[in-house]
Amino acid sequence: MKQKFRKLSFIRVCNEFDCDFDAIVEGTYSQMYSGCDIQSYSIYKIEDGEIVDNCSWYDENELTLLPNQDRDKAKKMIKEYKLKKRSYIGKERILSWHDFLKTYNRENNCTKKNNKEITMEKGKLEYAVRKAQESFDCWNDVTGVIQKFSGYYYEALGEIETAVRIGARVTLGLKVQFDKDGQLIDDEGKEV
Repeated sequence: MKQKFRKLSFIRVCNEFDCDFDAIVEGTYSQMYSGCDIQSYSIYKIEDGEIVDNCSWYDENELTLLPNQDRDKAKKMIKEYKLKKRSYIGKERILSWHDFLKTYNRENNCTKKNNKEITMEKGKLEYAVRKAQESFDCWNDVTGVIQKFSGYYYEALGEIETAVRIGARVTLGLKVQFDKDGQLIDDEGKEV
């Protein structure tokens, strides 16, 4: 089986979480992290003719190839984005977990019930995990603290996912518990 979109292809993204937008393919999960997943894509989001964000993982069914392809233009746009991103390091405020949840809840239609319970729409937890891992990738790309694609790198991504899931459970008022192997589990003992 071949991947559907080549690296540096201009595409259109449309799914239940994001409004239609244009993007450039960064690569498949397999290209970036090895393995055999060639249907999940990391992309560079384009707004007003320039890259504004690096996002992952979009299924190939959420993407459509645009008619005009220019790999040189894509390379130039990515280079400009990376240079611009590096120039902002240290200037952006890092949110505390509390501030993140307030912002996330407001921007993602989470609601409070009886001033106690917050519920998330289907798919929002996966979106939060994806965004947290993207944030880590941006930081790690600039600092180079953990070698990409190493065992430590994958462990860090796993711990970030667990942290987001713990935060979501705490926010929802659910118990945080682990099994004997240290895996996060729900009230029924199933892995979360």
